[in-house]
Amino acid sequence: MLDTRHEQLYETLINTMDTMAFIASEPAEPGAVECPPLPVKIEMSFKGSKSGTITLVASAQFGRYMAANVIGTTADDPETAERAPDCLKELVNVVVGALMPRLASSLDDLFELTIPELDDFAPEDWKSFVTNERTILLLADGNPMAVSMTFQE
Repeated sequence: MLDTRHEQLYETLINTMDTMAFIASEPAEPGAVECPPLPVKIEMSFKGSKSGTITLVASAQFGRYMAANVIGTTADDPETAERAPDCLKELVNVVVGALMPRLASSLDDLFELTIPELDDFAPEDWKSFVTNERTILLLADGNPMAVSMTFQE
């Protein structure tokens, strides 16, 4: 069972993917989902009344799939390979931006956000990442994706 903050992260992520790229998602169990091929991680931090980091792990192919939905083409279009990294970073950026008001303690809270950073993700780290209690695992139109939120309190 997710705590309130992680439930808010989950809701914000699935609503963002649905609105931004017409991608439906559903929760998944860690043992039922293998690490996606060519995984990448996107991290973005926030600082304010609450400070922390959101990390999303998905396949590079999912980035192409998402880019195709956003620009209205197919995942095999060469343009999707070019736009996939920015599309994944923008997904995390939009999720973090939409989540901040939900995490705020008051209407006066301000948050400082970092720029989303994309990097390779080591497949051997998948199991420990998805079994962590702070990680939410889901299937986005059948594509495995994991997201976690850590706090510095």
